[in-house]
Amino acid sequence: MEKNREFAKLAGVPVADFDLDPLLVLREMMKRKDWYQFLISIDCPVKFAEVCIPISYILDTSGKLRDAATKFMRRKNDGKK
Repeated sequence: MEKNREFAKLAGVPVADFDLDPLLVLREMMKRKDWYQFLISIDCPVKFAEVCIPISYILDTSGKLRDAATKFMRRKNDGKK
C-alpha cells in the first residue's frame, strides 16, 4: 500500500489499488504534459500519435507500471530542485 500512496502523492490523485489496475496508472500518466517522455522511459516505441504499451505492463498486477511511473515522476521532481 505504501507504493500506492507514493504514486498517488506524486501524481496528485487519491490513493487507489494502482498495482492491481494498471489502467488507473495509465489514465493518470496520460494527463501529464510529459506523457511521451514517460512512454520512452518504459521502452515504449512512440511513433507519431500511435502508442504501444508493452503487454507486460498491462497484464501485470504486482505494480510494475505503477513502480515505473513512480520512478519516472521521482526523477522529474528531482530535476526541478
